[in-house]
Amino acid sequence: MITYADWGRKKDWIKIEVPSLENLLYIEEGCPLYALILILSEGIRVFKVSGTETTKLRKEKGWEKTDENDVKLIKELAETHPELFTELKEQDKDALYVKLHIGKYRDLTKIVAGLKNQEHAIVDEYGPSEGLEKSIKDLQSDKALQLESVLPHIQQEMDALSDVTGFGPALIAQICALAHPNKFKSKSAYLKYLGFIDRSKLEKADKTKYNRGAKAVFYNLMTQQMLHKTKYYDMLNEIKEKERLKTCESCYLTKNGSPCKRRKDNTQIVCNGKAHSSAQNKVMTALATLVYDKLHNIEVSKVVWHEEKEKEMDLNEVFA
Repeated sequence: MITYADWGRKKDWIKIEVPSLENLLYIEEGCPLYALILILSEGIRVFKVSGTETTKLRKEKGWEKTDENDVKLIKELAETHPELFTELKEQDKDALYVKLHIGKYRDLTKIVAGLKNQEHAIVDEYGPSEGLEKSIKDLQSDKALQLESVLPHIQQEMDALSDVTGFGPALIAQICALAHPNKFKSKSAYLKYLGFIDRSKLEKADKTKYNRGAKAVFYNLMTQQMLHKTKYYDMLNEIKEKERLKTCESCYLTKNGSPCKRRKDNTQIVCNGKAHSSAQNKVMTALATLVYDKLHNIEVSKVVWHEEKEKEMDLNEVFA
């Protein structure tokens, strides 16, 4: 069976099926990770296409954006331009497994933080809440399980970074899930993906995009370096002092070429905020370079799919 499917706005599958001896699935990028992992585990060959390609074809045809039309567009692209599709391989399933658990770990972290903030307000207003306290503990347990599921598959990366302070399992796991260096052909491509490129290059680039989630991980890594006062802490302070001596025509606090109003005195051309921001970016770039050098030759660890895992999954439910 050849299936053309799209994950719709109503959070369900819209599909077109064509009888075939092959078991193939053509989809647009952006469907749930859990479903992708399950489909790949069943031995189905999966081909995905960028959403920009379906958008381009939709505009050419003048079609309204609906889930049904999107599936027709995926089918037409697969039949007329199969080169636009990328096949997901076995190693992609392993990477998706790590991404699935770390994505859930990150989301649970945000939920728990939000609930803890609300807990204080609720307790102050209404008194202790056993239900809320239990919910937070349950979510924290679930969060710990996500990290526990990933740890065996990032052991090589943890060993490679064991001599660097501030690289805990959670942060290493997030790097592996969001921006593993082994996915990039060069260091410059990796730094560009993270958003660590010169401002001049950024301005020349046409709508340069980068992964904000991955960059946020390196911000957290930098914060850990500051807390432990490692060599990167000293680097940050040294860069800040140098940055304060530079002119600041591109400072976001500067308008019409006039000096920044936040200057402490006339000898300081760059404001403290701009100098600090620039120093942070350079330290994060140094950390990203370190990560690339240590991890870019490491292959994604093989995920072992145990029988009990597969019993929890039902392929029919995925396309229900």
